[in-house]
Amino acid sequence: VNVAVEATFGSVPVFGDIFDAAWQANQRNLALVERHYDPRRPPRSARRIVWAFAGFALAVLALLGALAWGVVWAVARLAAALAA
Repeated sequence: VNVAVEATFGSVPVFGDIFDAAWQANQRNLALVERHYDPRRPPRSARRIVWAFAGFALAVLALLGALAWGVVWAVARLAAALAA
């Protein structure tokens, strides 16, 4: 995410150069890696990871359901318009 933010805002002329100098995505990523592998930090609970994955999966299913409903609705409206 840090690199994507830097690439997005860094592509703007002049402002991007200033942003790149201030943001320093690689240093932020290094700090994340060091914090993740810190031996003093207790290990993450597998339960937390499972709940996060389940929440993400439910969000994707809800999005796909909404998309399918929208397609069905649009096809029904198109069929009604063509029948009239």
